[in-house]
Amino acid sequence: MEEKLQHTEQGRCIEQAESSMGIGEPLDSRQCRRCVPRRAYTRKVSALTTIKVLTIYELIGGRETVDQLVESFYGRMDSLAEASAIRALHGPDLGTTKATLKLYLCEWLGGPAHYSAAKGHPRLRQRHLHVQIGEAERDAWLLCMKGAMEETIAAADARQEIYVVIDKLANWMRNTEDNPHDTGGKQP
Repeated sequence: MEEKLQHTEQGRCIEQAESSMGIGEPLDSRQCRRCVPRRAYTRKVSALTTIKVLTIYELIGGRETVDQLVESFYGRMDSLAEASAIRALHGPDLGTTKATLKLYLCEWLGGPAHYSAAKGHPRLRQRHLHVQIGEAERDAWLLCMKGAMEETIAAADARQEIYVVIDKLANWMRNTEDNPHDTGGKQP
């Protein structure tokens, strides 16, 4: 029996098992420690049963899918008129930028921790303070990411789980005066 961990918007985990009765039968529910699992682990349920919990990284297809996701994301940034302003924030050569995002997403989704090993703590907001990120930039970034996820991640439930967290992250990245994160939730 193999368990898959799914995270809900409310921060509850629902374990599902593949069994002879079918796929996706709930096993139990518990409070998760993070919205996206970082590492796979196994758990001994009984003397005869061990359950392996998959990370989102493993569930979506690992490094290959993350590579495709990043390529699709920047392809959309290059081709969508709505994304021209955020594309202009990058240099003409996206090689280093793509490689960095691939490392970050692999680790963030539960894959190898190569990003932290190379760059330390992500400090995403601090690393982006040199550019203005308002609602328009957030929306353009999310448009590119959502389209890329729809193109590259086959499992609709995994896409949705990732998008819920990415949307929150994109909102938190806003660094203009109208950002409720910086104004204590009060609009100026």
